[in-house]
Amino acid sequence: MNDKRNTFLAMLIVSMFMLGMFVTEQSVNAMPTSTNGFSSVPATNGTTGTLYTYTPIPSANLTTGGSIIIQSAPSWLSYNGIVISGLPIVAGVSDVRITYALSIYTGGYPSPYTIITLAWQNWTIVVNNPVTPNTNYGFISIPPLNGSVGFSYTYTPSTGHPLQANQTLTTTMMPSWANFNGNSLVGIPTSAGLWGFRIELSNLIYVNSFPNPYSIQQVYAWQNWTVNVTNVPEFLSSPSLIGTVGVNYTYTPILDPSAPPGIVITVVTLPNWASYDGTEIYGTPNQGGAYQFSLRANLIVYTGGFPPYAIGSGFQYQNWTVIVGGSPVPLFNNLPYSPFTMYLGQGVLSFHFNTTIPSDIKILGAPSWLTFSNGYLNGTPLNIGRYRVILSAVSIQYNTSNVQSFDIYVTPANVPNVVVGSMWDTLIPVFFLIIVMLVSAISPMGLSRSVFLSAGTIGTGLMVWAGSFPAWVLIVPAFLIVFMVYQARQMMVNQ
Repeated sequence: MNDKRNTFLAMLIVSMFMLGMFVTEQSVNAMPTSTNGFSSVPATNGTTGTLYTYTPIPSANLTTGGSIIIQSAPSWLSYNGIVISGLPIVAGVSDVRITYALSIYTGGYPSPYTIITLAWQNWTIVVNNPVTPNTNYGFISIPPLNGSVGFSYTYTPSTGHPLQANQTLTTTMMPSWANFNGNSLVGIPTSAGLWGFRIELSNLIYVNSFPNPYSIQQVYAWQNWTVNVTNVPEFLSSPSLIGTVGVNYTYTPILDPSAPPGIVITVVTLPNWASYDGTEIYGTPNQGGAYQFSLRANLIVYTGGFPPYAIGSGFQYQNWTVIVGGSPVPLFNNLPYSPFTMYLGQGVLSFHFNTTIPSDIKILGAPSWLTFSNGYLNGTPLNIGRYRVILSAVSIQYNTSNVQSFDIYVTPANVPNVVVGSMWDTLIPVFFLIIVMLVSAISPMGLSRSVFLSAGTIGTGLMVWAGSFPAWVLIVPAFLIVFMVYQARQMMVNQ
């Protein structure tokens, strides 16, 4: 009878423990960052490259003889029976759960032991990259302290002396995106943040200790620094978010000067009234509203392939909206390029003008040979010269107006625009002809008439062309002078 009662009591105790464990599990799921049954408090912050430790201590009122079990933890964390420890190598957030449990022999099948959880503890470890002081001992080189996501980071440490056979240059701390090849640190940052580095120069020292000699690495130079990596490249300038109809809108984007070279700014979105010339955004809005702007700054890398350039992985956008207020201003859609050139006596000038909004178009100034009617400007030039046409557009609906102008340049028929040069442009061909005449006159052999005339004519033409002087001014006198000199030479020869 007593055996049955003892068995019943044992089963009742086990059932109550299992019920408690179930309730405990449910409460843990509801409160993932909580403690029940532990008197110790774990650290919730860690640093890459720095040992993390925590000694869990169950509450004094708990049954002794239990074991601490890690149920979930990052891969770098482990428990040796006394201390939970590990060396985080990558920044991030990790959840940890431990329990304090008893193992009770129940004789069941297939598992003769039952785990009874008496306490639990959940916490989160936030691992950050170290912000180390920039200290240096023995190195003369200075590492770059700024970097950009997607752009190569490079640093070659130097002590000012070549490495000896027994010396070793090693890195004891660096982010996962960096690599040290024994000579230089290289890598492309994949995310923004503060990244710590440490590099050491050590000697291999042989210790002849009897009976067991050994070797040790003795560090005698080191360098610590932190690189601030930002999303690249940062725009330091801020555009205006307000515009006015009829008023020129400008914005000059400026990038962080610490960003690497090779960055270009390209347009993603611009309103139809705005332009970008590679340095500045400019334009005059003619109607109110909200206008979207978007720029992208990215790295252009020379690859040598086809095409020879490629866009780098690092980029940054700047997006903004400009609210343009005020009534729309009428703008002319089809003004001719100024100055507009036409030839005297060859054709009739005819233009038709319209504006961006309905407007009353008038002529404020024009030469007398032009007439304007129903938006058409017509006329035949009567004289050579440069004439200014001034147009006015008035919007009655919005009570706004605009004045624009262009020039008409009338030149002689079939003759390009004449640009008279300096006095020397005229005298140089004349001096050339005089030299030709003198040489021909004193030459004992003389020149045939055809050769002389050809040389003089060609030379004069070249000089006139080079001096931008109207050719017809000198062609006729050139022939007359050449002919007169030739006749004088013939008379001298006959005598």
